[in-house]
Amino acid sequence: MMMKTLFSIFIFTIGGIVCKGQVILYSTDFGTGTTFPTGWSVSGAQASNLEISTASSSDNYTTPISFSGGSNLNDGAVGVTGGDAIITLSGQVSTVGYNTIQVLFGARKTASYNGTVVFQWFDGTTWVTIPFTDVSNNATWEVINGGTWLSLPVLAENQSNLQFRLTFSRANGAGNYRIDDFTVQGYALVGSSTDYFRSKQSGNWNLSSS
Repeated sequence: MMMKTLFSIFIFTIGGIVCKGQVILYSTDFGTGTTFPTGWSVSGAQASNLEISTASSSDNYTTPISFSGGSNLNDGAVGVTGGDAIITLSGQVSTVGYNTIQVLFGARKTASYNGTVVFQWFDGTTWVTIPFTDVSNNATWEVINGGTWLSLPVLAENQSNLQFRLTFSRANGAGNYRIDDFTVQGYALVGSSTDYFRSKQSGNWNLSSS
C-alpha cells in the first residue's frame, strides 16, 4: 500500500511584498444571548426591528465558513415599516498590514419577508454598496453570494477602522431576515521572501484546523 503525505505551501509576491495565506481579521457568531456584540450599533427610524435573537439558530452551511448556532442578528423583532433599520460595525476591524480584503456571512430569509438588505463599507468619505447574491426566501440558512467571498477594493486595505453596515428596508411587516457568522479576512503582508509555511492538513486556509 502506498502511503501519501499531503501538504500545501502557499506563498506569492506582489511588487516585492510577500503575501502569505488568508488570515481571519474579524469574526462574530453573535454569542448565545441577546446582547449586541461590541462594535455593533443600531440606528434608523425602525431600529427597534433589529435584535440579537436566540431563535432559529444557524445550521446547514459548512463552507467556506461554518455555522455556529447560538444567537443571530435578526430583522424582525417588531416588523414595522415606514423607514430603515440600520446596523453598523465600527472599531473592530483593522486591515493594517493586509491586502485582498474579503467578507462573508450566513443568512436566513423567510418566505414572507419582502424587505431589501443593502450591505456597505465606509471608504472614509461615503458608504459604498457591496453587491451580493441574496439567499433564498425558504427559511433555510445559507451563505450569501453562493458561498463566494465578497472582495473589497484596495481602499479597504490598511485601514485601522474598517466599517460595515447593513440597511434593512421592509416592504411590509411580515417575516424576518437573520444573519450569522459575519467574517472578514485578508492576506498578510510581510517583507521577506524566505519564509515558507506548510499546512497542518489539506483544507481551507481560513480554518485553523488546516
